[in-house]
Amino acid sequence: MSTATVADPTADAVSAPPSARGRPRVRVDRALPWLLVVAALVWALDATGVGPAETARYLAYWLLGIVLPGTLVHRALRGSRGNIPEDAGYGAACGLLLELLAWVLYVAFGTPWWVLRVWPAVVVVVFLAVPALRRHWRIAEPRPASMIWAWSVAAALAGSLVWMSLLWHEVPLPPVTTAYYQDLLYHLSLTRELMRPLPFHEPQYAGDPLYYHVLADAHFASASLVTGSNPATVLMRLWYAPVLFAGVLAFAALARELSGRAWAGPVAAFALCFGQAVQVGGPPGSFTITPVSDFSPSTVYLLPFLALLAALCAAAVRGQRLGAAWALVPLSTLACAGAKFNAPPVVLAGLVVATAAATVARRRVPWGALAALGLVTAATAVGRYLFVDRLGRGVSLQWFSTVQWSPPYRAVVDPDLGMLLPGAIPPGLIGADAATWRFVVSVAAWYELAMLPVLIGLLALGRRGLRRDPAVWFLAGVVGAGSAALWVFFHPSVGQAYFLRVAMPLGMVLAAWLAADATRTWRGGLALVGILVAAGVTAELLRAGATSAEPAPTAAAWREAMFGPWARVGWLTAAAVLAWWALRAYGRWWPGRAAPRTGRALAGRGLGILAAAVLGASVAPGAMQQWRYADALRAGHSAPTGQKATITAAEMRAAIWLDEHAAPDDVVATNVHCQPVRTWKTCDARSFWVSGLSGRTVLLEGWGYTPAALAGHGTAGLGYSRQPPREPERLARNDRVFSKPTAEDVALLRTVDGVRWLLADERAGPVSPALGRYAVIRYVDGPVAVYEVPAG
Repeated sequence: MSTATVADPTADAVSAPPSARGRPRVRVDRALPWLLVVAALVWALDATGVGPAETARYLAYWLLGIVLPGTLVHRALRGSRGNIPEDAGYGAACGLLLELLAWVLYVAFGTPWWVLRVWPAVVVVVFLAVPALRRHWRIAEPRPASMIWAWSVAAALAGSLVWMSLLWHEVPLPPVTTAYYQDLLYHLSLTRELMRPLPFHEPQYAGDPLYYHVLADAHFASASLVTGSNPATVLMRLWYAPVLFAGVLAFAALARELSGRAWAGPVAAFALCFGQAVQVGGPPGSFTITPVSDFSPSTVYLLPFLALLAALCAAAVRGQRLGAAWALVPLSTLACAGAKFNAPPVVLAGLVVATAAATVARRRVPWGALAALGLVTAATAVGRYLFVDRLGRGVSLQWFSTVQWSPPYRAVVDPDLGMLLPGAIPPGLIGADAATWRFVVSVAAWYELAMLPVLIGLLALGRRGLRRDPAVWFLAGVVGAGSAALWVFFHPSVGQAYFLRVAMPLGMVLAAWLAADATRTWRGGLALVGILVAAGVTAELLRAGATSAEPAPTAAAWREAMFGPWARVGWLTAAAVLAWWALRAYGRWWPGRAAPRTGRALAGRGLGILAAAVLGASVAPGAMQQWRYADALRAGHSAPTGQKATITAAEMRAAIWLDEHAAPDDVVATNVHCQPVRTWKTCDARSFWVSGLSGRTVLLEGWGYTPAALAGHGTAGLGYSRQPPREPERLARNDRVFSKPTAEDVALLRTVDGVRWLLADERAGPVSPALGRYAVIRYVDGPVAVYEVPAG
């Protein structure tokens, strides 16, 4: 097994001096920043409905059941990073991989559910019993992270708790009258489905096979089974912070590992927690994509796996020996595919670029890069077979599709734009003249300017020292592929943006690497941090001072509104460059001659300085946006939650009653199909709360996310969520039982469809009083009644 550790050319900035190395000493002060983060997490969860006892139980599961065994395995396969925080980040990724393997045993082979509790103990016992593995309990060559590093990364994690707590305040735990984002309830229903044995089915459409990247939901299911916490509590509260923290630590380790500079880690951590598209004022509607999506559990769950896979691929393209760690390459790729399938294609693109660059640079075959490319390709193909349906979930090719979501396009090019439709190009551009195309290209350029925090790292290819490193080409390929996909693919809900979203963390690592390469002295590092902060403050001032009024619906007015703020940024940048030149040229006039020494420390590092400034302009406004949101929440002005889709506490209680009284394999029929709750012919068929809160398969609930609905997007002028179900006769038979019940129809539901329970909601549609003649009323709460269908 390979136990090679990672060389760090900047040990003075990261680690204890050589004289202090040897057997690691217990340092309470090193644990303090992490203990404060844990205390803040416990407080935030307690303030939003999760008691300290349940939080402690979950944290024990996470630390002892995921991080500890995963860290031992990671050290055995790849060696220690030299300090506990970085080992814990990568270790959590390995622990989650092991958990998935245990979950597969549980659902595929019928092993008892307690295997999910036992496997960590098995790993620990093996590492205690086998003499060759015992050494992985300690770090053989300690390189402890400096206190500045620890406090900086911990500050990023603690800061992320601000928006986590805001999210939790907006998503109260059931039962309560509220409006949940439909995807949250969809994931809850998938979580309950993945607690049952194979084969999996669509929980809202009994009998249809399930094809979806469900591994995040598998983690929620495993966590609920192990800890005993309600699946809704796991999904809406407990899992988020531990997995995000693991991803941030892993990406901080990756940034340090690739760049060889310690402070690249905290920069990457802050970029991941707070980074967003650059906002310097202008009209509403500029791209505000972030590397972490509040309501996309799969993108957060992806982070640890993506960091681990990127570290392995970077080592492979650099020609480093992976040894036994090669086994992690296909496993982490499969985990990425099952978490968010957008990730493996962009990683593949990065490997292709890096392999080509290594071949040209070395003038020989880079076998390590080719091996990684082959393993990732094979695992991606398997992942597509396992997790993606044959219809592609609505993804197709379309040039410039994303511009249709922008206010400039809708105001100038296609004011009557309604539903977005597939095709080679957007329908509004068919037959467009040259002036229209020029405007569309300018809108795309506006979006790309906003995405500078991701793209700025590509300038690393302009530095000779970095250009020789195949890992730089790997990250550049990932960034290029993610950005290009935004303008090449179509999805009716702009799902193509996830290609860019999954590339953002690696793009920000590349930008942090470029910034860290700008200096090798502490004085230069402080200067770069100052530049980062100054750029962030400037960007926030520009944003706050700009007007948000929508321009006149002309191309000229929108161009001025889009690029006017960027022109001011250009003037400020030019002034900063002139001031910098003056500082270097006339530094001898400054007291203490500190300025010229700082100037020499950063001499010739303009690209790194620019990268630091762009990252600052990304991170600071993101942090300020969260604080503004916190102020609004404290003032009682919470974000709109779409009250038209409100679910009442009575409806939730009825579904929870079913969960407590129905057998695990019972099938439920309901007249609830849509949001808002009332059903009509072309309603939005994305109701998932019955299957989610009851934990039972529903004969036919909401079908808006089924493959057939997505494939039918645009048919009859209706979007995918308003398409009719694949089997209209099933819907008719189902709804007849509630509105015009007969003994024959109820018997058919029981004998043909296997329905055991009926959940009737008067808010969804008429419920006949005669239903009680054919089924036994077991529960009534306001407009909701639960019936048991008698046998025979």
